[in-house]
Amino acid sequence: MAKVMSLGSIPVNQGEAVAISYLEANLPSNYTIYPNKELNQNNGSPLECDAIVIAPHAVYIIEIKDWHGKIIGNDSIWKLGTSERPSPVKSLNYKAKVLKGLLTQGSLINKNVWVEGLIVINDKQTILNLT
Repeated sequence: MAKVMSLGSIPVNQGEAVAISYLEANLPSNYTIYPNKELNQNNGSPLECDAIVIAPHAVYIIEIKDWHGKIIGNDSIWKLGTSERPSPVKSLNYKAKVLKGLLTQGSLINKNVWVEGLIVINDKQTILNLT
């Protein structure tokens, strides 16, 4: 079971809480989960992160989506039913780069640390058709 370090922040909605609970129960004990964290960019504007997971071999930044039904899309647009939303891929990749930059500033962590973005779709019944 992974450790959850809230540091005063908690998941902002039920979908995020379910995903954090799942990660806590299913990841190994040497993983640490930080839910609902903000990254401060050099320009001062914050980037919201649903979760950051520290593993022995990598750091993961996780975007949690509690979306249902069928999702069709690509790197730019995801269509959910009759609505279209920007794909979370580009913003998540940007957040991963910002996080790596923050972690490797100075001597906090090895410059070769692997930082990876992951998108979690909360509903097991959701059908994905993404290219």
